[in-house]
Amino acid sequence: MKIIAKTLTMFAALSAFSLPQQAHAADDACLALKDFKLAGGRIDSVGTMTPPEPLDLGIKGVPPLPVLNTYCRVQGRLTPTPGSDIRIEVWLPPKEKWNGKFLGAGNAGYAGNFTSPYLFMGNAVGHGYASAGTDTGHVNGQMGDRAASGAGWALGQPEKVIDYGNRANHLTAAAAKSLVQAYYGNAPKYSYFQGCSNGGREALMEAQRYPEDYDGIIAGAPAYDWISLVAGMAWNTLARDALPDGMLPVAKLTVLQNAVLEQCDALDGVSDGWLDDPRRCAFDPGTVQCKSGDSDDCLSAAEVVAVRKIYSGPKTAAGKQIYPGFPPGSEAAQWNQWLTGAETDAAMFSTEYFRNMVFEKPDWELAQLNLDRDLPIARAKHDKIMVSNNPDLRAFAKRGGKLIMYHGWGDAAIPAQSTIAYRDAVRAKLGAAETDKFMQLYMVPGMNHCLGGPGPNDFDMIAAMERWVETKTPPKEIIAAKYANEYAGLLGLPPGDPVVSRPLCPYPQVALYKGQGSTDEAANFSCGLR
Repeated sequence: MKIIAKTLTMFAALSAFSLPQQAHAADDACLALKDFKLAGGRIDSVGTMTPPEPLDLGIKGVPPLPVLNTYCRVQGRLTPTPGSDIRIEVWLPPKEKWNGKFLGAGNAGYAGNFTSPYLFMGNAVGHGYASAGTDTGHVNGQMGDRAASGAGWALGQPEKVIDYGNRANHLTAAAAKSLVQAYYGNAPKYSYFQGCSNGGREALMEAQRYPEDYDGIIAGAPAYDWISLVAGMAWNTLARDALPDGMLPVAKLTVLQNAVLEQCDALDGVSDGWLDDPRRCAFDPGTVQCKSGDSDDCLSAAEVVAVRKIYSGPKTAAGKQIYPGFPPGSEAAQWNQWLTGAETDAAMFSTEYFRNMVFEKPDWELAQLNLDRDLPIARAKHDKIMVSNNPDLRAFAKRGGKLIMYHGWGDAAIPAQSTIAYRDAVRAKLGAAETDKFMQLYMVPGMNHCLGGPGPNDFDMIAAMERWVETKTPPKEIIAAKYANEYAGLLGLPPGDPVVSRPLCPYPQVALYKGQGSTDEAANFSCGLR
């Protein structure tokens, strides 16, 4: 999905770091790649980028990204079919700074741009990685522009849907590795993939269908069961549409969240403004229903019904669960953007999917949706193309691959319990002992969709993955921090001192307070079962 709105504000605040472009340094090895014969495609341009030369992220109203290391930038395209046009970028740090590794970067939402890959690639190049990303085979509008970042590109374009669904990232990995070999004279010793949201779906697709591509894969908030996810988005949108004003006022979201925290925040032994496991909170929104009439400090009867539907998740007419609901405790953070505002991302994603990919009718509207009738149609059309819910990871495990998943409990785009469900499915398929040898899940209390939120949400999964793959040291606790300038780390900039830190624990363990010392310091917590 898209980088959340608060991230856009963060980029604007960091505009001072974006300096005028400087002349490209000569790099004969880089320029020679213009003549490289790219299998199944072509090289469009090459050039050396020199810091602090900024890079346009393609986010509406957001200044360029400061890149903190010189690199050779290769832009090309792949055409596996006549209907394909997959743009790729490969960034190659100087030979003396290359760490011998490669990082593939996942995309976001309906893709069609390089915004999300650039964020991962900028950090990767700064740490010596060769890195690559793709638009997944089509051109979309700027991120941050909801009206221009949908799925209209898919209308009547089955090959582009396949490229987006699974083919583009696999082919990008192969193309990038061939360029790494050509530029450095050596193949990467280790290859990693990192993505969140749709990038998490792409990550699991790589592990399931293309297990030889990467040694280590990091999947954040994976949208792996895409069809069930957009069905849930439609369910939540229709619940919102049933409200008299077609929305739930922001003030009432604060009332709702405050009531949740008042009831459940202290259940983990620490009152910190978020829930370490919202499943333990048996909250009923009926407790804040207005006694009579309606006001901003309570919910109407219709609003209580809508919130209960969002908590419970989508169901068939017979009551069968289609997808998890959203847990309580983070309503004021992202519900307005994703679920209950006058215009939401859930409405956009679900409408665009069914309109352009399933029914291929530009005038189709969400009010026409019947989940019992239409969900089987969607599954028959796209399960094998876009869904990465296969729990059989034996091929990936056999080749020595490692998988780390993470998900914020405060995510209002993709229900956190969906990732737990995939973890449980893999363990059921392969056995707990075998699964734990190559896969770990970290739930992140107080984190929103992929980043941000009231809890500690800045952590280094790449370092944990490197240790696991390269030194055979399985990850245990991973320290997460929240900074006053919490998005600076995303850009590779100094974030300052942490406001609060906590250990993230391998699921199902949680961070347990030791009973003494500041609750803002990770050292005063340990991982264990509650």
